[in-house]
Parts: sequence; C-alpha cells; structure tokens
Amino acid sequence: MQGEIAQRLKEEDPEVTCAKQQRRSSGGQPVRAQRGPGVYAISTDHKGRRRYKIGESTDMNDRYAVLRRTLPGTVALDFWQPTDHEAYVEKCVHEILHDKAEGHEQFHTDLPTIRKAVALCMENRATLIREAAALGVTGQTPDETT
Repeated sequence: MQGEIAQRLKEEDPEVTCAKQQRRSSGGQPVRAQRGPGVYAISTDHKGRRRYKIGESTDMNDRYAVLRRTLPGTVALDFWQPTDHEAYVEKCVHEILHDKAEGHEQFHTDLPTIRKAVALCMENRATLIREAAALGVTGQTPDETT
C-alpha cells in the first residue's frame, strides 16, 4: 500500500502537489478546502497590488491548482466556505462588492469585508427559503434555475 501511494505521488502533476502543500492564507494559517461545493476567496499579489478572486467551485483542490498556474504573482487560498448554494452566494457577494470590482471576479478589498459579505449572503439565502416556505412556495429557487 505504501508503495502504491508513493508511486501515485511521483506520477502526480508537480504543480498540483505543490498547490496541495502550499494552501496557506496570507496570515500563514492553512485554509482547508473541504470536498463539495463552496465559495472561495483567493488572494493574488502582483506588482505590489493585492486583489481577491471570489468564485464558487465544487472541487476546490482542482480549482486552486488551475488558478495557481494561471493567475499572475503569488496566489493563496485565504477563504473557503462550504455551501450547497454556491452559485447564489457567489452572485450575491459579487453584487455587494460591485464597486470594488477590478476585472472578472477580481476585487480590491480586504478579507474581513469578504467574510462579512459571504455571511450576509448566506443569511439572506436562509431567510429567503424560510419566507418562501411560510408563503407555501416550493420548487426551484433563483440559483437552481441557472
């Protein structure tokens, strides 16, 4: 068994292995992305300017490996929030942070603001579901129709 694991690690893409080992926030604490859907914030430091890419993913490990290869500068996974409504939360956060947008899913803001926006969107989503249930409305919700 040990030999099989060692062999798979040798065959794995070095970029992916490096990405798995270097998932650290800008504060130095590891950010662990669990399997399944969620919303993320990845910081990029390029030419002395920090931005956050905010998006959603169903496989954060793969997504992070791709972004480490494609985004310029230093890249770090700073925030991961599991949710079953990742598309809704992502759209909501983008709306809240619209005035801080600098390109596709890129925002010039800080991590506490991102955390607050995600919490607000998740609370908003829960309220929407409760209110709809109180009205007797069932069926697809806005993020399930896309």
